[in-house]
Amino acid sequence: SRDPAFAPQGAEVYRSLEALMAAAPEDAFVIGGEQVYRQLLPFCSTVYLTRLEKVWEGADAFFPDLDADPAWTLVDRQGPLRHQDISFCYDTYLRRAPR
Repeated sequence: SRDPAFAPQGAEVYRSLEALMAAAPEDAFVIGGEQVYRQLLPFCSTVYLTRLEKVWEGADAFFPDLDADPAWTLVDRQGPLRHQDISFCYDTYLRRAPR
């Protein structure tokens, strides 16, 4: 959060990326928003992505396009699936080994 007073009960809050990286276990999960994803994606080796096949009016934040990023490869797709009027897929990406 950008709010310096943000301190939810029962949660740990890290005010810098360095402090977070020092405390996070190797198998930690990142759960957004957009700025959090952009900051932490370079440290990730696997991405489990739910891809919604719908765009909502006013949507202005998006996950990075891993299909356009040569560092990532799609290794699994489940779907398309459907819930109510929303079609979606579960995608798994792996970071390609450095060359």
